[in-house]
Amino acid sequence: LVRQYKKYSILIIAFIFFTGIIGTRPLIPLLATELDANAAQVGIIVALYPLLPFFLAIKVGQFVDRIGHKKPIVFSTLVGALAILLPFCFPTMISILLSQVLAGIAHTVFAVSAQTFASSGSSHKSRDNSIMIFSIGVALGGFLGPMLGGVFADIWDYPGAFGMLSGFIIVSTVLALFLDPTFTTN
Repeated sequence: LVRQYKKYSILIIAFIFFTGIIGTRPLIPLLATELDANAAQVGIIVALYPLLPFFLAIKVGQFVDRIGHKKPIVFSTLVGALAILLPFCFPTMISILLSQVLAGIAHTVFAVSAQTFASSGSSHKSRDNSIMIFSIGVALGGFLGPMLGGVFADIWDYPGAFGMLSGFIIVSTVLALFLDPTFTTN
């Protein structure tokens, strides 16, 4: 049972993390517009999310290879939660800009680290199966997150939705603390 949990832990953590972080994607332009951003400003804000990851992804991969997957997974979930919490605590254009830069970096560090964890098996079949499990978590989170974000925004408001989604990500941080850094997916 413990081995099965370890095997599926990355699915659970990825699902929760991506539910929170991707759940904000449709909310970013809506909150920015509510704060009087024009269309060009909204475009710039949305474009900030992948900007630094575009330049840092290879270095992040090299860093994760050097130090292992657990610390970057924990770090990225914590940074992601704090990034998404910013518009809840400070619903301003500056906090949205900073939130998007930090969330994009957290997303990239998490994805690279979690893929490293998932591919840590020695057999080809084991790696394929683990990458599939990780991908299911990502896909489920990417599907459920925007729906929950919209529901939360309807129930509360845009900043309230960011607060709730940040809480989801904190759960993934807590779960990531229990990842076994020596576990391989064989």
